[in-house]
Amino acid sequence: MIGRYVIAYIDEILVYSSSFDEHVKHIWKVLACLLQHCLFVKVEKYEFHQDTITFLRYVILQKGVEMDEGKVRAVTKWPEPTTVKELQCFLGFANFYRRFIRNYSSISSPLTSLLRSQPKCQMPKWNEEAWRDFVQLKVKDKPSASHRPLSRTWWIRKVTTRCWWRLIDSPKLAIWCH
Repeated sequence: MIGRYVIAYIDEILVYSSSFDEHVKHIWKVLACLLQHCLFVKVEKYEFHQDTITFLRYVILQKGVEMDEGKVRAVTKWPEPTTVKELQCFLGFANFYRRFIRNYSSISSPLTSLLRSQPKCQMPKWNEEAWRDFVQLKVKDKPSASHRPLSRTWWIRKVTTRCWWRLIDSPKLAIWCH
């Protein structure tokens, strides 16, 4: 099941299929497996037969993956960091969505260099390049990443993403628990 038509992460379960009938069968198999292992779900927490879902802070659509709208708003309103700790928080937040930011590592490197050997309560002096890159990392719109073709297996850091892309290419995407 897992890797073929199910993605499970802690208490979130995503069932994906290429057709409605297949999706219903997959859902029944997952529910039977949960029951067999004495695991129970609250049906009201699930969404069935969705074409668009939010899963693990990503919005998954048939055309691609997008950043969550609320996260885009949060980063555009992010105030200028005044301490190293605040800058670390901003860079951590931006790093989560790095796949949507072209040249993320080169943009963030002047900001990362400000973190070196500084007390957490003190902020090093901003230079023009660091300020420009901070503004550039504050995403202005909701970028998306399109799906890769299924004709090849894609490997990223020793983890295959083939099932992820098969998931996204499917017309019906969800049972999802939040």
